[in-house]
Amino acid sequence: MKSKEGYDETKRKTSVKKTKKEIETTEENRKRTSPKKNNEDCEHFQIYNEIKEKQYNYVSLNTCIRMAKEMKVNLEYGDYMSLLVKEDNIDKIVEELLSKVDVSNYSFEEDGYDADLFKVLLQRIRQSMRSDFANVRKENLEYVLKEVLRLAKSNNINNIEKMNDSLKIDLNSIWKKFMHISYESIQTLAQVNKYESFMFDFLSQFNELHNQYANEILMDIADLYIRANETKKGNHYYEYLLRDSDDTTIIIRWAKAYCQKDMDMAREIAKKGLSKMDSSNPNYNILLEILI
Repeated sequence: MKSKEGYDETKRKTSVKKTKKEIETTEENRKRTSPKKNNEDCEHFQIYNEIKEKQYNYVSLNTCIRMAKEMKVNLEYGDYMSLLVKEDNIDKIVEELLSKVDVSNYSFEEDGYDADLFKVLLQRIRQSMRSDFANVRKENLEYVLKEVLRLAKSNNINNIEKMNDSLKIDLNSIWKKFMHISYESIQTLAQVNKYESFMFDFLSQFNELHNQYANEILMDIADLYIRANETKKGNHYYEYLLRDSDDTTIIIRWAKAYCQKDMDMAREIAKKGLSKMDSSNPNYNILLEILI
């Protein structure tokens, strides 16, 4: 075959070989540089997530809750607390929340929030609630117990240990401290009525506390009623406790509740108690001292 004018066949072959080599080199470079590009992508993605998390942690909890509502998750702070009491795994809570709404159309760049908000929000609320319950002071004892009762009722929890684990508290200790402070500070009849209602409500929720403290609470409330001049109701509680019990310590406490208020009544109660025991009873002399 006659070569075309000006066309060098040897150069074509060289050119073809060079092209192949260039292709191979380019392919090799692509393979060698791809991991670097992927690592850069991962690094950028991590930085992006850190920026989002920092922003979600920077704004107030109320703002986070409002943003969640913008994504159609209409829960309040207390609702998130209930979820955290019921389920310890935050990822499971987030999964459950996102199964009920579609948040795929929300982006951090355009809206300022997206699905990643919920994990941070729940982490912050858990930290906040545990901080509130951990730093129990005299001033917030009642608040803590009311929140515990609300959470227990809303989640149908009757077990003390479950509340202790969820909130990182010692409910038994907080309960006893509240009993002591209330007994020392309550004076008016209105305060006694309020205290009685709350304590009975609390005992009805937690059987462990009821079994351990029911009688002591009744005597506390009876004493408080007597102190507030509602003696009829106070006496009723003591009579109720003695109906099925011969515990002389109950009689002693009843008598002593009147020692600073009405010694005639205190002696009458002591006399009733002495009639039910003999002198060998270790409490006999205590009642005798009140009588004389």
